[in-house]
Amino acid sequence: MKRESVNQLEFKKEYLNKWLEQNKKAHKILPYVQKDLALTDWAIDAISSIPSSVDDRLIAILDDKFKNNYEYLTHYLPQIPDYDEKAILSVAATTASGYAGLYSFIDNVSNANATEAINFSEKYINEYHVLNEQYSFHSEVRKLIERLHDLNILQRFDNAQNLYFTFLNGNIARTALAMELRTLVDGLKGYLYKKARKHPSENMKWEKMSERLIKNKNDDYLLSELKDQEAVFSNIKEKLSIIGKNREGTHTSKMENIWTEVLNHIYTVLGLTNIC
Repeated sequence: MKRESVNQLEFKKEYLNKWLEQNKKAHKILPYVQKDLALTDWAIDAISSIPSSVDDRLIAILDDKFKNNYEYLTHYLPQIPDYDEKAILSVAATTASGYAGLYSFIDNVSNANATEAINFSEKYINEYHVLNEQYSFHSEVRKLIERLHDLNILQRFDNAQNLYFTFLNGNIARTALAMELRTLVDGLKGYLYKKARKHPSENMKWEKMSERLIKNKNDDYLLSELKDQEAVFSNIKEKLSIIGKNREGTHTSKMENIWTEVLNHIYTVLGLTNIC
């Protein structure tokens, strides 16, 4: 029996494929629209510039022609929706949150000692990493951070990312990277709390911050998604603390996976708040 989540994802896949197909169709007729616009500008300029000495009564017969053409065009060439960038960012954030949850589940499956489970986990974790690289996810996250106009947070992100690449090259210890990543997520949380406070000494909690900074205060779904990120933050911080203090024991977390979780968390949180 097919899982309900798969049904919903297949509905989503069909919807997105249809949107892309419609976008391709619109792109195909773009040259016609550009040409028509140029000719329209030409006609407006020409008719508006007819000298007073010229008998323009013959132009009057074109009034109905242009009127009918306008009505015909607007019927068969409807306007493309005026997409709200901030709303689309919220959609992207909730999407990232859902896929991040699946990513964490798949990552945890590797804790099982069954070969089948380990192979499954490695396959889909690696595919997720490839997709993130293909679409430069780390660059998307950085662009969101740039919108904060806070050099401190941006510098923390750059430091963490540079240290991560250094770690991949085998030049630093995982404990050092873990502490740098913890500094990053702690710094982001501190920034959010600062933005949410109404006065510097106000006691702040994640729930209160979420209610004040949510992008759309009337959207309960977005608010619940942002509130859920508190547990994500706590889980990431706990992992990083254990690694940073070198207390992992026999089971060790892959830093590539934790880096991905950090990126997902930052992208989701900033995409849901009104500060971006």
